Amino acid sequence: MKKEIQKADKSELIDYPIDDLVEGWFFKIDEKSQGAYLVEGVDLWGRKISFEGVESEIENMLRNCKEKAIKINSEIDKKYK
Repeated sequence: MKKEIQKADKSELIDYPIDDLVEGWFFKIDEKSQGAYLVEGVDLWGRKISFEGVESEIENMLRNCKEKAIKINSEIDKKYK
């Protein structure tokens, strides 16, 4: 039997400090090893998106995460309307 997914409270996402890019999504940038970065986004339902790259690509990775989050929100809106 599938486990029911519970909506998280915003306070549970303190590890994702960037919260002003896409409504309902929270983002963070982590240096995983010297010069290697992970940009990750999560919504309140646990959906995740991420991109990996080098320091010079951080802005592009963040923009890609934002665009993907917007696309996901749009697909969800279409599905439930």
